[in-house]
Amino acid sequence: PPGQRHYLAMIAVAAVDALDLEPDTVLSDALLDRHDQIESGCLFDATLAVSGLTSLFADGDPPDALVSFLSENDPGTTGLVAPLLLVNGVDDRLLTPELSDAFADQVCAVGTVLERIVITDASHLDTFGDSASQVVDWFVDRLEGRPVDDWCSGAG
Repeated sequence: PPGQRHYLAMIAVAAVDALDLEPDTVLSDALLDRHDQIESGCLFDATLAVSGLTSLFADGDPPDALVSFLSENDPGTTGLVAPLLLVNGVDDRLLTPELSDAFADQVCAVGTVLERIVITDASHLDTFGDSASQVVDWFVDRLEGRPVDDWCSGAG
């Protein structure tokens, strides 16, 4: 979504490292200058770091190796082995219900087992606190081998 460029910068920095690519040949000079802020800073630091950047990549586009890596690890293109939990708030303007629904449909279509928690009257930030105990319970259930209420199959 618009305004989320800091996430792409964080992903680019992490993926270049994970793929052992040379940052100097892949990332733009401006992004390299802000690399440390993005790699070790908080979300606010990353947001400030990408402010005013015209390009994240040296050639303007991400390298093929990065595009392939991201495509191969996109939960919407390959069914995941482990179940997935998707939590969103009804009043979330960042991860809107429409985006959540579209993502859920996409992961279900590739065979991922998905459980959803939808928090009513919750904005993006409210969702974290309002769902915390449910999220912890979900992880405990996975560790204890309890079945998932698979939203994809209509059980959730």
